[in-house]
Amino acid sequence: MSTQTNVVFNNDPSATKIKLNDGTFVPWIAFGTGTKLYKKDAAEQVKKAIDGGFTHLDGAQAYENEKSLGAGIKASGKPRSELYITTKLGRTKGSKVTVRETLERSLDELFGKLEGTEESRYVDLFLIHQPSDHDNWKETWEQLVGLLDPSKGPILTKSIGVSNFTKERLVELVKYEESTRPGKGNQILPAVNQIEFHPYLWNQNKQPALNGSKDVYLYSKEKGIVTASYAGLGPLYKPGAAGGPLTKILPGIRARLQKDSGDYKGTVTEGQVLLKWLKQKGILIVTQISTTSGSNPEIDRVKEYLDTLELVDLNEDEIKAIDAAGEEKYIRFFSVYCHQFNGLALTIFHVDFACQLANLCRDVKVASSSPKHSNPTSFHSNVDWWKRTLQALVTRGWQAHTAETAETNKLILNAGRGLAERLRYEGVGKPLGLGAVIAELRSTKSLIPLNQFLSGTQSVYDSGWLPYRIASFVVGKPLWWALEQLEIVQSEDAYTEAELWKRVTGEYAVLDLVEGAADTVMKLREAEGGFGVADGVYDFEGFKAAFATKANIHGPLSDLDVRVLVKFLERDRKLVIVDKEIIKFVDDAQAREITAVDRGILELKSAVQKLHAQVGDIQRKMDEQKASTALQQKRKPLALSYLRSKKQLEDLLTKRLGSLGTLESTLIQVEGAAGNIEIMKSYEASTATLRMILDHPSLQRGKIEETMDAMASASADARDVEDAIKIGGDSAVAEAGIDDSELEAELQALIKDAEDVKQASNAMDRLEQDGMHAPTSAPAGGNYKDIGEVVGDTRATSVAAT
Repeated sequence: MSTQTNVVFNNDPSATKIKLNDGTFVPWIAFGTGTKLYKKDAAEQVKKAIDGGFTHLDGAQAYENEKSLGAGIKASGKPRSELYITTKLGRTKGSKVTVRETLERSLDELFGKLEGTEESRYVDLFLIHQPSDHDNWKETWEQLVGLLDPSKGPILTKSIGVSNFTKERLVELVKYEESTRPGKGNQILPAVNQIEFHPYLWNQNKQPALNGSKDVYLYSKEKGIVTASYAGLGPLYKPGAAGGPLTKILPGIRARLQKDSGDYKGTVTEGQVLLKWLKQKGILIVTQISTTSGSNPEIDRVKEYLDTLELVDLNEDEIKAIDAAGEEKYIRFFSVYCHQFNGLALTIFHVDFACQLANLCRDVKVASSSPKHSNPTSFHSNVDWWKRTLQALVTRGWQAHTAETAETNKLILNAGRGLAERLRYEGVGKPLGLGAVIAELRSTKSLIPLNQFLSGTQSVYDSGWLPYRIASFVVGKPLWWALEQLEIVQSEDAYTEAELWKRVTGEYAVLDLVEGAADTVMKLREAEGGFGVADGVYDFEGFKAAFATKANIHGPLSDLDVRVLVKFLERDRKLVIVDKEIIKFVDDAQAREITAVDRGILELKSAVQKLHAQVGDIQRKMDEQKASTALQQKRKPLALSYLRSKKQLEDLLTKRLGSLGTLESTLIQVEGAAGNIEIMKSYEASTATLRMILDHPSLQRGKIEETMDAMASASADARDVEDAIKIGGDSAVAEAGIDDSELEAELQALIKDAEDVKQASNAMDRLEQDGMHAPTSAPAGGNYKDIGEVVGDTRATSVAAT
């Protein structure tokens, strides 16, 4: 007995779709680009999935691989109209960027900025990835609703939905819709809620605090929201799931499906059993390509997944048996439901966090075991994973606030033993080898001590860093201890865990994040194109206001982040020069100095900005003077007071606007004058270059005349040689006795013969076309022995010519 819900079967099994509450249809299974493809090039895997038969592709801004997803789509050659593309909204907390702007960026990544028309430049489904990634997820949802309104801009998505919403959040969203858009049928509910969903999350009764998926699924079904599943096959291969209750029942169900699916030529797998369980609950499945045996294992796995449609359905008893087995064990494979690590909420990035922690605790447990040398592959794999994890932790602002400010650093890691404690994972423990990881990242300059970064004069890319230069020249035991204290001669492996933490505790600039922020600033500057002189000069607050929110998509940079970024742009990229609090962008053609003109322009620029702020403040105060409200309340004295204040504010606003206009006009004139200086410098440089060229000895008048005379003499000599050769040739011809008139006569005779042959050939062609054939014997009474004599002359001529 089947328990399918709202699943639509077409004649072609590969086209099986699920109907959404907005009337659109979605393919029943999607290829996901998260987890093992997180931050990796997904193009090849995407192409394999499409070639194997997948038409639904599931991505996310947080995966940071949308560009390669688009490349895979393009490489497949599959028309856009035959594909269904889902992506998810990344973190907007602390950012002023709009939802529409983020989706535009995703479309740029997927389809290119200049490629695709409005007909193909869209996604089919756009989801809120994490409700906790936004300052107010209801406002974020309202912006998603706006994407469906053509009056607010081009339609960039056909359907909208959510991801990782608990039942409580869904209830809250439904209530919000009912209050915002009252009336039957006016509510806009999510088409999809994508959550971790598999049998081991089916139980919410024994451990309700752990938030199983059954209650979410049942409520979604009641409201017409389709549940999408990731990690649906996790019970078969994820850590902690092996030997679970499902292993007792899946083999028997698999054997029954094999027996009853008589037309199916392949071998039924336990993975197909779970896919059947999901599909018959009406679940939209998101999965990835896993390796298996075979000549092309990944394509084989794609075929296995899609071939699930050819199998008979599970019966009611089998579905209940899988439900019951799932209720005996509770496992959540992903920590996207905001696992709390001692108060630090990590809405973690679709990685097997518990597994990686367990591996790290096992393989990098203490430095004295020397894992770097005894198991280098595992060590460096873990270090690489932790490098990416720590970078994500920092750039998303998930570190604790500093004591001095409520800001969180986005480019600086605060490393200490408390970090390991805050990353403690229930049932696994804390990463005991994290100190060794930080030491390794520090040794490779992935992490640079903050004080060294800010005070250093050498580029971070300079291989001649001072300690290494010392070690190259110093030999002798008396200095060995000193070198050891500088970490020149002793490996980090020699320290215990406690000693390592003592040595590595501190603040670090995360080089990859700093480079990324610098790249963003460079792109923003390039996009501005023909900016004026004032646009390249900032004080610190102005620089922060211009770039802090744009340099990091996950949230604004802190003051300390901005100082790190400015230092990097100055010392390592040579893009700016800094004098105390003044920052100036320069290029290779400009002098690397801050002049009095720069300071004057900055003062004018700052004055203009302050006046703009004052004008806005005055206007806001005027808007707050509600005399009409006071009159309605019959409070005439108060209304008169409001009008008097408003009049005074209007006068002040007029004065401020006048001053603002004067300052802006002055600033434009100063910019123009400064630009003229640069133009004149260019003219002077051009004049000097031209004068230098003209002063070359080869361009002096005497040298020019001498050269031209020599050229004229050489030309005359060349003509003399040519005339001599011609006279010699004419004499040779005359001595040979060759007469030009005879040659001309012979040439004309050859031309005439060729024309006669052509005429005879044309005559023969006409006779054959008219159906006339030459007789083979002479006509009666004729004087010819053979008809050949009639045409003999012509044929003879033809043969001769040939």
